[in-house]
Amino acid sequence: MVNVTTDTAVRSDAGLTVTLPIELKHRQGAAVIEAPGAPGVAGRIDRALVRAIALARSWSIRLASGDAPSLKTVSMSEGYCDHYAARLLPLAWLAPDLVELILQGRQPAAISLGALTRRPLPVSWEDQRQLFRGLGGKR
Repeated sequence: MVNVTTDTAVRSDAGLTVTLPIELKHRQGAAVIEAPGAPGVAGRIDRALVRAIALARSWSIRLASGDAPSLKTVSMSEGYCDHYAARLLPLAWLAPDLVELILQGRQPAAISLGALTRRPLPVSWEDQRQLFRGLGGKR
């Protein structure tokens, strides 16, 4: 039997009791159990974020090659709103080590598509790393 509160989990089997401090947090509609003070690594691949990075890179290549005259043309050809595409496009220039963390599902739990597109993404890779640290990462 396992009893869970916001700060303790107790398991009793054959007279043995184990007490563990935990925190229940809600991320993207799911309850997540974490150790108090844990840095909060996602531990799973965020498919929406990976897809957005792939789209942004694809769009940037099409724009740079001249295959598409504008972001509006690219977004319309793929069925996206040009405002949404404009929010995603900066992800094409996310620091390679941060992309690798995302692809491996090792990004900070607070890093999501919304978190990275809510406000302008820094151009500098070091500033991007600082943003990741500020949102709970170690890099």
